[in-house]
Amino acid sequence: MTPDELLKSISEAERTERVARGLPPHHVLDMAEFPFCFASKTFKRFAAATAQWASQSPDDPGPQSINAWARVLVGDYAGADATLARFQALMPDQPLAAMRFTSLPGGAPLSLPPVVGKWPDQPAFFFSCDLLYLRKYGLNLLRSLAQNAPGCAAHVHVLGPDAADLSDINLALTVTTEDPAPIFATGLDPKIYYHAARLVRFAQALRASGQPLVASDADALVTADPRALLTLPGDVAIRVRPGRIEPWHHFSACLLRGTPQSIPYFDAVAEIILRLLGKGFWGLDQYALFAAYLRTKPALTLLGPDIASVDNDRPGLFWFTAGVNKTELSSASHPYAKAFRAYSQAARRGSEA
Repeated sequence: MTPDELLKSISEAERTERVARGLPPHHVLDMAEFPFCFASKTFKRFAAATAQWASQSPDDPGPQSINAWARVLVGDYAGADATLARFQALMPDQPLAAMRFTSLPGGAPLSLPPVVGKWPDQPAFFFSCDLLYLRKYGLNLLRSLAQNAPGCAAHVHVLGPDAADLSDINLALTVTTEDPAPIFATGLDPKIYYHAARLVRFAQALRASGQPLVASDADALVTADPRALLTLPGDVAIRVRPGRIEPWHHFSACLLRGTPQSIPYFDAVAEIILRLLGKGFWGLDQYALFAAYLRTKPALTLLGPDIASVDNDRPGLFWFTAGVNKTELSSASHPYAKAFRAYSQAARRGSEA
């Protein structure tokens, strides 16, 4: 069995075991099993085997990286950092090797472009993406929010210099923009920037507003009035995913609630991202959410599938789609795609009226 096949088998075994125990396969809901209570015997063998594999192959970066992920899962964060240091010595240009869990990653923080516009000054929903993504997905998210909570406060931060026309959406909107062109000119992949820089901007918005904010991926729909999320208990509300090996998959960035009490946590998230963004990797945002938690330990409220659904057939309060499903929304027959198309069709009818 190859390492990739082994990792996949462990994740599948854990999800199967969770279902057998009556637990949701994609959401951690009980702090007693937090962070990642793997029940499968496969994982216990994996954790022991990776340590032996890494010690027997000290010059092979593959075993070092997989052993680091296993050390994280057993809570040995210092051991993970030591293994990552060896991994980085072997592959200094591998972005994943720069991750750390007991200290900040090395490197100077990247300076982001200035923000133009006004941050929210009241409890609000926060969305951030580039203009193309906003038009393709985010407008339907805003329309669904306006349908279910007309007139509620929302903020859009566009990761670009121009904003879409949002005047026909019945929300109390504030908008900010930026111009990342100089950063992209250095060779930074825009996709890496977009997915990670949005959390830096969320931290800034949270600090500027001093109010609870809920951040959601832009490729989502709202299915009912979500304003109760703004007053959830705890400092941070977040979706935590079980059955995942890699530490950039443990915490999900799809839906986050921050409060004034959580500002130190989100500042830590932003600092980690800024230190690694120059040589970023896909999943940097979610790794930063997890690593910052280890440093600051905010009080968490865990979001379940009733709040953050990732199932195309079963809506939650916020309903998400991902991967290939996003590219098939114009033709797919599952309920999420039909709901998405309904908002697009309603918008076209409105523009033609």
